[in-house]
Amino acid sequence: EEAVDELGGLLDRSTRLRLVADVPVGLFLSGGIDSSVVAASAARAGADCVAYVVKPDDPRLDESPRALRTARALGLRVNVLELKVADYGRQLDRLGWSFDEPIASSSMLAVGALAERAREHVTVVLTGDGGDEVFLGYPWLAYPERLRRATWLARHVPGAQRMVGRMLRSRLGRGSMSLALHAARFNPNTLERKIAILEATLDGRADAEVYELVQSQNLRAWLTDDDAERLGPAPLWTRVQEWYPGYDWSALEGRSDVEVNGVIDLLTYLRDDVLVKLDRCTMAYGLEARS
Repeated sequence: EEAVDELGGLLDRSTRLRLVADVPVGLFLSGGIDSSVVAASAARAGADCVAYVVKPDDPRLDESPRALRTARALGLRVNVLELKVADYGRQLDRLGWSFDEPIASSSMLAVGALAERAREHVTVVLTGDGGDEVFLGYPWLAYPERLRRATWLARHVPGAQRMVGRMLRSRLGRGSMSLALHAARFNPNTLERKIAILEATLDGRADAEVYELVQSQNLRAWLTDDDAERLGPAPLWTRVQEWYPGYDWSALEGRSDVEVNGVIDLLTYLRDDVLVKLDRCTMAYGLEARS
């Protein structure tokens, strides 16, 4: 209970600091926990913020009903921004110029479109970016342990591991997995990667290796020989330590695999992708985003 109270206080103080401005401040509110927590903290601070809620033209991506319920519960004023396909397509040239470097983040188009529209009303917005990294919110962090539990029987019953492995690679097995991915509304184009992840788990390979397969949008086999040579044979965990030599890696000794993998996200995905994307997309329109 003391930890919960202390955390609530830290969140509220962090939000109050980010509300300090000599211009109107808004906030981006989605259906997610991270932006909802920021909105709740802003409401507790008595801020006169407008919550900007996105309503995309694709109903499958529409989180606005949940975001609107959150805003109503908190007593926040709301501005619903309806985004069309043309709003996204317009971002390519502008953001390509603004980023100064290649970045593999397709969501930059959505963030750019949101920033363009929000800038018509405010010059500063609060966002929930960083919440998933700080609070270990990404589902993939738990995948290795969940897969270990799910495949325990196959790994411990004699002959079962080989049988399951053969089934995964069979036409029937691949077809069944593809159907299951469709039914669960997962991307069926990642079938090969998911099979590779299951095989690695069945083989009892280390969590770090399973995690790397989970994280890899493209398997190493897809790389050209030159690119594979540039990347080198070292696993992701080793490369991250080489890329960030200033980090105190000894602090992770004795930590769980989930925590260690969370640190990889914190140092790479958050710092080199999420926050870069947010900064470039918003500043391209003269909008200051505060995470």
